[in-house]
Amino acid sequence: MTGLGPRLPRLHLLDALAADRGAVLHILRLVLAAVTVGAVVGFGVGGPEPFDVLQLVALWLLATGGAEAIGRTGLVSPERLATGLLLVDGVWLALIRHNTGGTTSGLAALVIVHLVAATMLTGHRTGLRLALWHGVLAMVGYVAEISSGHDARLDALTTDSGAASVMAVAGLLAVAVTVAVFSSVNERELRRGRADMEALAAMSTVLHNTAVLDEMVATGLTRLQMSSGMARAALLVRWQDAYLLWGPDGRRHSDQLIVTGDDLHVRQAWSEQRTALVGQLSPIADPDLAAALPGARNVVIVPLVAGGEPFAVMAVERGGRTWSQIASSRVTLIEQLAERLALGVHSALLHREVRRLADADALTGLGNRRLFDERLVQEFGRHHRTGRPLSLVLIDVDHFKQVNDSHGHPVGDEVLRVLGTLIGAECREIDIACRFGGEELVVVVPDAGHAAAVVLAERIRGAVAGHAALPTPVTVSIGVASAPLHATDAAGLVAAADAALYASKEAGRNRVTVADVDPTGALVDPARAGVASGR
Repeated sequence: MTGLGPRLPRLHLLDALAADRGAVLHILRLVLAAVTVGAVVGFGVGGPEPFDVLQLVALWLLATGGAEAIGRTGLVSPERLATGLLLVDGVWLALIRHNTGGTTSGLAALVIVHLVAATMLTGHRTGLRLALWHGVLAMVGYVAEISSGHDARLDALTTDSGAASVMAVAGLLAVAVTVAVFSSVNERELRRGRADMEALAAMSTVLHNTAVLDEMVATGLTRLQMSSGMARAALLVRWQDAYLLWGPDGRRHSDQLIVTGDDLHVRQAWSEQRTALVGQLSPIADPDLAAALPGARNVVIVPLVAGGEPFAVMAVERGGRTWSQIASSRVTLIEQLAERLALGVHSALLHREVRRLADADALTGLGNRRLFDERLVQEFGRHHRTGRPLSLVLIDVDHFKQVNDSHGHPVGDEVLRVLGTLIGAECREIDIACRFGGEELVVVVPDAGHAAAVVLAERIRGAVAGHAALPTPVTVSIGVASAPLHATDAAGLVAAADAALYASKEAGRNRVTVADVDPTGALVDPARAGVASGR
């Protein structure tokens, strides 16, 4: 199975199965030989002269045993050998029947035993061909019986034997068709079960090998659609106080539209905790799912549970006419695939939350210093690879020491907490806002030059000045620096932004200053950078 180990080449796998069938057929031949010998010796089925029958048994066992020995040398493939020996079995059974009474032989039932066993072992197509072969041999035996003149009353023999032979052939075909039908159904179910297991294993492999959330969902949805034969699929996840929605292309719709989680069938699925079939999604009753699967018909809604609480819904569209039937086996597969994907997403979200908490500053809710150092190096690496600009906005609370001295540290902490909220609200999703240390906050601004960074810095400065949520009025001074204009590495960018921040303090605070370069383009020496807490 995919993802659980190396797969054998198809030819080798068929050879192995053929070899196993050969061993079972060999046991069957021994049983048929034992039954024949017992019938001849114990019950006199072969008449007063059983030697011919016993001789046929011995020759048959020697011939098949020798053929199997040759097959082990590799000169003949196991599959061809098994087919050839089945034809030999048919000839032997016809001779046994002819020598033990012809159409009235008590050993005629051995043909049916052989036919049923061979069909179950080799497949319905081989079974039908073998039934025709036995029928041909039965007719040949009938002709031989007539020619030998076993009964003086040739007309009666002809009539009786002919009818019996025709009935025997018809019976063989009926048995072969019946067994072949059930064998075909069994094989189809086995193949479906194996395909389902491979699909589940492939889904597990996808989840195991993919760490990025959106990539995991996109690949998982594609795998689910392919494995279940459905047209489209969408995943809605309730995470904390928000909803995440992915469409069939793996695109996260919750980034472009508001997802409320108020869909009728989503709430119903979570309430009843059972899979349901919806004929058509309505944009009014199911606005979220209808946005991800516009015009969807025949949608399987699968509620998903983690930790005893419903947290997600998988919507899988079949298409076609409204309320058309979907096989229960397919619904079961969809449920199993959806469960694996949703639990993988849940684990990824938990891991992301743990990582966020580990990287977060407990007071401001922004990133901590460790995250800042890590992400700044990463963004500088991307800056060097792509040539896209990179800016840094360094923020310091004016007269913060006086706030602590006059109002106490709890008020100072509340000021920093509110500042963290204000700064996070002004930043883009790709910006990285962190607490740099003490009352200093910093924002890494990817793909933005100093002009765009100044716009962000002014928005932050204006949002802080006189904000009603602050326990006491404060202002901030901000320094802005950009690469490659002001620095060529991470440490230089921090030093340039710090020098600009110092210039804002020197110029009277509550302002934004951009780092300078001299006329030759060389970076200004930030010797005065590193203003102490309380500046």
